[in-house]
Amino acid sequence: MDERLRAAFKEAAEQYSFSSSTIRIKNNKRKRRSYFIAAIPLVCLLLTALYILNDEPVRLSSSNAIDLSAREDLVAFADQLFVGKVARRVGTNDADGLPETQYEVSVEEVVKGKVPRTITVNQEGGRAPQAVEAVEDYEMKDGYLVREGDTMLVPGETYFFATRTYAEKGWYTVIPEFGDLLIRSEGERLQLIEEFSSLVD
Repeated sequence: MDERLRAAFKEAAEQYSFSSSTIRIKNNKRKRRSYFIAAIPLVCLLLTALYILNDEPVRLSSSNAIDLSAREDLVAFADQLFVGKVARRVGTNDADGLPETQYEVSVEEVVKGKVPRTITVNQEGGRAPQAVEAVEDYEMKDGYLVREGDTMLVPGETYFFATRTYAEKGWYTVIPEFGDLLIRSEGERLQLIEEFSSLVD
């Protein structure tokens, strides 16, 4: 009888030991899974911080998801909307090897944002610093390297501008192609002001 009891106890002990080990393994797996899940937000936060700290300028691209040909999206994307007359060309700037041109503009009417009466408008494009065969999103027009679908501003002409703030320089950068609408008549001017004003919140 004693031998049978000892055998039964031994068998029970072996079973209990195996069961406990299994529980510990499962618990360890749960802990590792919890650590992994908890690490995901930290990794995302780190990647976001690295993105923000990277101060390399971001240039508008025709491949952007937003469709700026739609007036509603253009209004939402622009920091400022206004009518202005180009007085003169006042400078040029090299941005990552690509030219930019600055103009003095007299502001006549503001539709969105706060804009002083006289400002410097910055346009992506200008005299190419060297012979350029092909640059993504750009094309050559009359010796100027300009954004595709865009043309250089002309002193003396009046435009309806959609711009983004260039805070570092205190400039107002034209949104390429869709942000410099040439105004040819008073009727066209009034129509553009009315249309864009209706889209501003």
